[in-house]
Amino acid sequence: MCAGQMDSLQDTGVAVSMHDTAESREIDITQSELLVNFFWESKEEFFAAYALSTLINLLREPVMRSQCDKVVQAICNVVSSLGQRSIPYLHQVMRELFQCLQSLQDARLQETVVNHLASIVSIIGPHAKEFVHDVVNIIIAHWWISPAVQRAAIRLLGSISSALGSDFRPFISRLTPTLLRMLKQETDEANLIALFDLLGNLGILLEDHVHILV
Repeated sequence: MCAGQMDSLQDTGVAVSMHDTAESREIDITQSELLVNFFWESKEEFFAAYALSTLINLLREPVMRSQCDKVVQAICNVVSSLGQRSIPYLHQVMRELFQCLQSLQDARLQETVVNHLASIVSIIGPHAKEFVHDVVNIIIAHWWISPAVQRAAIRLLGSISSALGSDFRPFISRLTPTLLRMLKQETDEANLIALFDLLGNLGILLEDHVHILV
């Protein structure tokens, strides 16, 4: 597909118009406008973006809740495929993932979604800054659900701290009570080892809180 072409997908009725747009533009990928006014470098990119639209719609379906781990896995794969080209869709993708996670009661599904969030944060890097408040809330809210979910939360914390670097420093204070409680009370050896590795990676970001944690 070339810039300026207009195609109609017969099975969906969605019209596609190829025009340039700013990379930072926020796009609602649940609307047909996702496929309007955007320049597609390749058919692969077009179909990846359209797949995100379909997957987001599936994620919103209550009947799909028990299968949401598979849907989120597919979303993670598409974001990985797009790489930095996924940036225009991030606001919508992350918002839906956060809402999905909040609605889950099954610890296995929570573990899977948190792990996929960690992968997505690693892919988008510094662009995760826009979502850091929600990510920290998720880490704190899911830390004590189960050992498996806790491991996923530790991984997510590692991903967001690596993605933001020094920009993550202001959020350490919110996490300190959770980290301190784990150091004092946690009995899961594997999770403690994972936490110690994480604390080592945080390094200088902890300098204002070392006296509390040690």
